[in-house]
Amino acid sequence: MLKILHILCVVSCLLFSTFIFSHQNETIVHGPFNISWCGNGQFYFEETHDLEYPIHFILECGDEKKIIDRYYVDGANFIILSNRQKPDMGIESVFFQEIGSKKHLFVIIKRNITHRALGINGDDYRVYAYENSPKNIIQLDKNIMKDNNLSGFEGESDGEESHFKYKTAAEVKKYIKETYNKK
Repeated sequence: MLKILHILCVVSCLLFSTFIFSHQNETIVHGPFNISWCGNGQFYFEETHDLEYPIHFILECGDEKKIIDRYYVDGANFIILSNRQKPDMGIESVFFQEIGSKKHLFVIIKRNITHRALGINGDDYRVYAYENSPKNIIQLDKNIMKDNNLSGFEGESDGEESHFKYKTAAEVKKYIKETYNKK
């Protein structure tokens, strides 16, 4: 019985140390960007080893580090690297745009998707819009997120070509200006 407990203890320690060390290798893939309302604060996007949510939107304010959002793999292909797998997705652009008098942060995420049986080969785009609340909390703008024009597919699907209009910051800014900032 003592031998079994010893083996379980060793296995538990190995699993715990693997978990701890796997999260220390997270890489900033976009940013950091300074935040004026938070002294030495900044936000950035980091690639993690989480296969379901491989990119995290992080806010650091003082000594506090907070995950604002996590971007789901949502059907993206996987790339095999020498020591691990990685979803084939990334940040295409991060930019600010005013809607009315409020400054919004926009993030364009692109996921490469291939499914031969369904005839799918291309890129899935999603535009995320964030606003700063009166309490300086960065949060998704739920009204903008309901806009179906800000997500789409570019490529081939079921033998037909599909095109998405808003793949770049310039295209999204033009759309926001014409749709939400009409005078």
